[in-house]
Amino acid sequence: MRCCARGAPASRRPRSGPARKGCSTVSASATTPVTWPATLPYGDQRRLEIARALATEPRLLALDEPAAGMNATEKIALRELLTRIRASGVTILLIEHDVKLVMGLCDCVTVLDYGKVISMGTPAQVQRDPDVIEAYLGRAHALVASPLPSGREAGADWFHMIAST
Repeated sequence: MRCCARGAPASRRPRSGPARKGCSTVSASATTPVTWPATLPYGDQRRLEIARALATEPRLLALDEPAAGMNATEKIALRELLTRIRASGVTILLIEHDVKLVMGLCDCVTVLDYGKVISMGTPAQVQRDPDVIEAYLGRAHALVASPLPSGREAGADWFHMIAST
């Protein structure tokens, strides 16, 4: 993936520095043909947006539902990208509905129900929290206070989370 901003001459494309580092983090290659961002597949457009944010060399990267609209393959690529960003020392504030992505990536999860914090903790603690289970699966499931029913932890869109890595 390699893109140029509308009207940006080749001399203004990133060759070094923070912008180039952002491109390399998201696997943009200097040998990939230049194209307009709007012509890229959706997942690549999202990666480009993240590369633009990384060009500012942030210590904290806030992402609001980055997996929204992505197919399974794009979500895997996103997870790998966020893992690399995290490994580079950047803290990620992730607001996301995709439970599989959040549970596999985050150290700390905060669950909201109608804007109110109902649980905070590790992914495992949040999954077992009776308040979370009641809010999103119903009271009958909460009374058992067990881990989520089979399949729910595997990517079902069952609660809105703010998670930090």
